[in-house]
Amino acid sequence: MKEIAILGSGPSAAFAYQACLKEGYRPHEIFVATAKLTEPPAGAFWFHWVPNHIRAVKVPIVLKGVGTEEGYLSKQWRRHLSGVPSSFPETEQRMSGYPVSRYVWRQMWEGADILPGFPFTDQAVRDLAQDFEKVIQTFPSKAAIQAYRDYTVLYPTVVYEVAHEWPEWEKFLHSFSAEILYSPQGVYCLYNGLAHDDWVRATYSLGKVMVEYPWYTPLDTLPTEGTVLNRDIVPWAGDLDPMPPAENVLMVGRYATWQRKQLSHETFGIVSGWLNAATTTE
Repeated sequence: MKEIAILGSGPSAAFAYQACLKEGYRPHEIFVATAKLTEPPAGAFWFHWVPNHIRAVKVPIVLKGVGTEEGYLSKQWRRHLSGVPSSFPETEQRMSGYPVSRYVWRQMWEGADILPGFPFTDQAVRDLAQDFEKVIQTFPSKAAIQAYRDYTVLYPTVVYEVAHEWPEWEKFLHSFSAEILYSPQGVYCLYNGLAHDDWVRATYSLGKVMVEYPWYTPLDTLPTEGTVLNRDIVPWAGDLDPMPPAENVLMVGRYATWQRKQLSHETFGIVSGWLNAATTTE
């Protein structure tokens, strides 16, 4: 029986891969499969942490909000959820992190041979789990999607490779003009709780801007200047069973675990702990 497999190729899968390397697996010993190869931006516009050997530059991360938190939540979620904790910054927040550049992304996956075209079905995962001792899954199980469909929101993101091509760029720039001038390599994120604006959040990084639109936005009304991505996000729903397809499958990442506050880099510690625990009990 083969030892370990990673399913998915997004940020959580990349940190899972790095955790496997740390625990002594060599690249050719780690089977990686995904439905479609992921390219940055890949769900995370910046990393809060990267392994020490990853060559990455730490930059300022600045978060600001306009409008109200309630306005932001009403545009982001399918229904009004009173008391839901959100990341809307009532006051300016500053931290540091690592932009997810193609250079950083290639390092995170260095040595990996990622197989595309894997069917994201529970049966396909169960079949794979019979051939591997350990399987790490970074996408939600079909059983969980069916059970929790009321908690799932599909929302579009438009990526503008050249930031000033976004029609709202000047409005965004007004909030961050000084920061972008003095730290152009930083990451700047504006949360929009204004009801009259048709976007909900925008993030500037590495010369491009990623604009997220409300869940109710018809896809045929999105701007045509950028590249449209569709993303699933999971609103607050308490503790939900991720319903892994098999006993030897570890569900990790915000999508697979239905924990929208889980950060990509946290997968590294979760996977390392799981592998160490498995070694101890063997």
